[in-house]
Amino acid sequence: MFYRPNSMWSWTLLAANVIETGTVLTIEALIFTEVQLHLTLNVLATPESKTIPSFLTLLIFGFIYQALLLYDTLAQRNTIQLIGLCIFAACLFIYAVLQIDEVEKVILVLLSFHRLIPASDVYFIRPLSIANAVLTGLYTTTIALVSFKLYSEFQWTIYRLLNADLKMQQRYFTFKIYVTLLKFDVFFFLGFMIQFLAIAVGDGGAESALTIAYIPFIVMTLSVSTWFMRRENTTGMLVVLCLHLASFAFFIFKFARMYQPSHAPDYLPARKILTYFGVITLLLSFLIIVVAVKCIANFNKGLKIHINSNRLARGLLEDYEMEMSESRNLTSVQREE
Repeated sequence: MFYRPNSMWSWTLLAANVIETGTVLTIEALIFTEVQLHLTLNVLATPESKTIPSFLTLLIFGFIYQALLLYDTLAQRNTIQLIGLCIFAACLFIYAVLQIDEVEKVILVLLSFHRLIPASDVYFIRPLSIANAVLTGLYTTTIALVSFKLYSEFQWTIYRLLNADLKMQQRYFTFKIYVTLLKFDVFFFLGFMIQFLAIAVGDGGAESALTIAYIPFIVMTLSVSTWFMRRENTTGMLVVLCLHLASFAFFIFKFARMYQPSHAPDYLPARKILTYFGVITLLLSFLIIVVAVKCIANFNKGLKIHINSNRLARGLLEDYEMEMSESRNLTSVQREE
């Protein structure tokens, strides 16, 4: 069923997201166009020439992913995911700030090696990057403020769903934390791996093939994690935990690879950004493992019926929307009187 915001704060946040996403995507497209138009025709596939497109593509993907998660959060009235979105917006803001200097450094390197045609348009990229960071910062502030208002609305739905059972609420929130961490881990993992593969050149061989094969493996692991968790399948979750640990170890190896003297030059133009994404991904992976263990401990305690009863949850949401509508109508009548 198509979700339609039913409160002023939901509309406010959705409108702010649409404005930010549209504006930032336009700015990123302008930066990308300026760089591509001024690259020399004989430029080789170097780490520097690949860095800016990978930066911009990832940020565009980040804002689109944020918009999808926001819609999902509002539709489900997910308090945990709402908090996660605030943190995610802050992470995108930091990334946008880091991008200002990183893009400028790459442009200067390309100019020094005559891989970029000098032009006045190129020097407008920094102001565009700054404007991008400012807009992202404003949205981060907006979502943080509006979330305070939305939290009480969402919390009431959870209260109704679990019949005020405090222990059940704790189990439910632990499950929601787990699912939310998985959703955000998908973005940061893909962000790191895509940049890692796009920027590195001349790597080739078995390691490169293994890295590419690793991407669908971890995506599959993240997907089945929720499936086994919802069904409280202990055996399946133990297998998933082993896969998470294996993926955690492999990710540490790839993260350390950037700083090995023999490979460092390939990643130097984007090492700061890769480090930023790598640290966040490792942190999320660690938290997923810890929370998964807590979720397994909550198996067979009555939570399964709540997280799988979509009809019950949908009914409670409709009751809540009806109550909100009646409350607004009553307030309107009282004002008229």
